[in-house]
Amino acid sequence: MRLPDGRDIGPEPEAEAQHDAMLAYRRTYRASVGTRRRAYDDLADQINAICTLTMAKRRAGRLDAGSAAYFETLVAVSELPEVTSRQFTLTEAHAVLSDITARCQNRYGDAS
Repeated sequence: MRLPDGRDIGPEPEAEAQHDAMLAYRRTYRASVGTRRRAYDDLADQINAICTLTMAKRRAGRLDAGSAAYFETLVAVSELPEVTSRQFTLTEAHAVLSDITARCQNRYGDAS
């Protein structure tokens, strides 16, 4: 959102773009049926597992919170067979990741 003088207020552009991608994914997911819907569910399960592993590594002290945890998650998502085989685009996979992390607090920062 912009003020009349042109200054941006609200989320940073990167966060806004991720939010837009997440909303587009949610619309696409709701419209999908059959095999494609199951494929989205499987992708979400895989990405959720990556997030859980990242969280466990962070809490065990094997991975720094914040940027390091986020980077490791993005790399793992980009290396999923569903992405490398182009069943899903990297953009779609990142949108699923954004959807998952939007519903989970403190995936990358330690809340414990």
